[in-house]
Amino acid sequence: LQEKYPLIGEINLKNLSLPFLTVILGTLDGFNPCSMWALMVLITLLINTGSKKKLWLVGSTFIIASSLSYFLFLTAWFNTFLFVGYLTAVKIMIGILAVGVGIYFLNDFYKKRKLAALTCEVTSATTKNKLIARLERAIQKKSVLAIIIAVVFVAFSVNLIELLCSAGIPAVYTQVLSQNNLSKIGYYFYLLTYDFFY
Repeated sequence: LQEKYPLIGEINLKNLSLPFLTVILGTLDGFNPCSMWALMVLITLLINTGSKKKLWLVGSTFIIASSLSYFLFLTAWFNTFLFVGYLTAVKIMIGILAVGVGIYFLNDFYKKRKLAALTCEVTSATTKNKLIARLERAIQKKSVLAIIIAVVFVAFSVNLIELLCSAGIPAVYTQVLSQNNLSKIGYYFYLLTYDFFY
């Protein structure tokens, strides 16, 4: 997997540590203001219920649903690159996307550096309020099944927003992963590992 890059020269992708890359990018992808607010709201609502049963039910359901939904998103990215990732045009587009997203967020940080907190502009206040209202209604439900369904819906919605907010990281990772000659089990092992650290 010898690749030639402008200014850098030739790099053998096999010499890069795929496990290290998986852990680092998965962890970085998890720290996202577009999803952190939902976790903070969820924790606050659960503490206020005073019910350990609901705390465990809602908390574990949200984590499992979030993991599953993000794994499905990663799998979709990966399978796309597995079929077309070998094309030079695709590699260039992913590179441009990664650099573009990096520049955008650095610029966004520079503009907001003096604010009390950094916020995600991908999620509008209206969308946030709707999701918060759904979380509140979910926690207040009596039926365990109704709670699970409502929380799963919210978890999928939040992860879809998060994906739009940080599409560059999973796109770069799944494109790199698709260039490694692994078995199907190996590919999905790395996707699950990325998802775990996310």
